Amino acid sequence: MRRALRPGRGGTWGPRLIGGLGAGLVMAGVFATDAGAGFPPGAPQGAPEMSWHGVLHEVGFALASVGMVVGCLGFARRFAAVARWGWVGACVATAVSVVVLVAWPDLDGVSVRLVVASAILYGFVGALAAQLRRGLPQQPR
Repeated sequence: MRRALRPGRGGTWGPRLIGGLGAGLVMAGVFATDAGAGFPPGAPQGAPEMSWHGVLHEVGFALASVGMVVGCLGFARRFAAVARWGWVGACVATAVSVVVLVAWPDLDGVSVRLVVASAILYGFVGALAAQLRRGLPQQPR
């Protein structure tokens, strides 16, 4: 990714933020979350009592999500520099939709919203990787 993005905006921080997504996912996967808010089925409703491993799971999720939201905005700058306006829109739409889904205050359906937000992020990263494999123009079209 670094080779595909250099020289230019996002060549240093873009790959680092994608790496932060990976590190956050590993951390969230290693440490188990606490049952609550009706998930898994049969768990009590409402916010769960947080254990140390539940806190570390949440920190991993936050690292992955915040890192990629910032990454989306950084990639938007890169695509704007080469006049790829469709990609600029996709970057901004991804960042906004993830923030809205994750920050929505209602606990009903929080697990579904988190899955949808994660799917949006992973879809974006996959599409970005495919685009970078094809190459980016260094000059505006």
